Amino acid sequence: MNKKLIAVACMTLCSSAAFAATATLTCDTSSAEKMVNTCATDAKATDFVSLYVAGSSALASVNDVVLKADLFDSSKPVITLKYTDAGSFSAGQVSGWYGWSKPNLTGGTSKRLFVVYNKMNGSAAGVSQMLAKFDGKTAIVKESNVLSVGPVAGVPGSCVADASSTDAAPVLNCPTSALRQADMAISDVAPVELYKLYAEATAKLSTLKVTPLAMQGFGVAVSGDLYAALQSAQGTSGQPTVRRVDYASIVTGKAKSASVLLPGNNGVLTLARRDDLSGTQAASNMYFANNACGNNHDPKGKLIANVLGGAQPIIGAAASAGNLVVQEYPVGGDVVKALNKSGYAIGVISLTSAPSASDTWKFVKLDGVSPTPDAKQRAAFAGGDYGFAVTSFAVEYVKPKVDKSALTQAVIQGLKDSTLHDLRGIAYLDGGISALQSKVVRPDNNNCAPLVRGDL
Repeated sequence: MNKKLIAVACMTLCSSAAFAATATLTCDTSSAEKMVNTCATDAKATDFVSLYVAGSSALASVNDVVLKADLFDSSKPVITLKYTDAGSFSAGQVSGWYGWSKPNLTGGTSKRLFVVYNKMNGSAAGVSQMLAKFDGKTAIVKESNVLSVGPVAGVPGSCVADASSTDAAPVLNCPTSALRQADMAISDVAPVELYKLYAEATAKLSTLKVTPLAMQGFGVAVSGDLYAALQSAQGTSGQPTVRRVDYASIVTGKAKSASVLLPGNNGVLTLARRDDLSGTQAASNMYFANNACGNNHDPKGKLIANVLGGAQPIIGAAASAGNLVVQEYPVGGDVVKALNKSGYAIGVISLTSAPSASDTWKFVKLDGVSPTPDAKQRAAFAGGDYGFAVTSFAVEYVKPKVDKSALTQAVIQGLKDSTLHDLRGIAYLDGGISALQSKVVRPDNNNCAPLVRGDL
């Protein structure tokens, strides 16, 4: 990094008066690296505010866009922080930013703002954080252990410049961590529709406020080898199809080999699924196995308060049998890695993702309908032709511990408003961007209800 240039940027971002020195350290603003490592981020400081967000790994890339664009003053440098400790459970699963807030979000005055997004384990882990007792000393829920900036207990931080870092856009790798509880969570499905929560999540769901965000699409994805085999079996050079009933037989354990997809081929088939804390997995369970929809609703179809779904067993890692091998992963990126390997593999991935040039996995059609007929991967489900989509939600406290409502509402608005963003795999509930997006709804945003055509 050019220390002289970054020093100029930092003088704009952080005058020495703006940071409180610790008992043993003096705030050094000569570079982004030194500023982050030596300038205290004391939650009691009047010029500093933080926002901790947890949850969906499927929507993590979407939130990365929203959190930076909608919360920070873009006229000043924003430092991107990565959590890189290879020995940590959450290495690579935490993203952070440090800069100045938009004044209207922090009482009319721009303040130092530290924002973290933690996607480890996904939607249910984020909701679990908010329902667990947290004393700031014990990581009741392991995902509460997130990256920190500034000195901890007077000891300098150990963030270092990433190879991609530039003077205009500093990027630091930060292996240090601290215990934090999420201020809000993002979930692929409503909390009552989740398959599982941590046992430590003891507070009632009624303590949480849940806001519908948008329609989020999912797709069945397969490895390159399975894609080619399906094309051959179906006599097509285009996108092959998988029947919903066949994938259901895989996730419920009825299938025992690749023959369910390739008649006469009893080869090994790997199911790369998410773990039970995942909103992606909850969406898959609901769509393919009716899970959470037949056991947490009253006879009229209304959700029963504070009752989680998931009574029907769903095949897990210990249930591998015959030539069906089941692998569970905490984040969607691990499913992608599994599908990029050789052999026959299948799994569910959010349509907010897309294969990169180096990927070999691909989405397939479901019952002959493609989830990806357009660049933004949403036209089919936004128009009601493709059913594997759910309403995603923002989760807040009914009675927040600290008032950060302007910040949380900015995040929610950023995910709801089609005039602010045009995000892939998302069909906005405001009906914007495309006329298709005003054609389908789920009654009362209940993901156990069918997609219904009509005006929003």
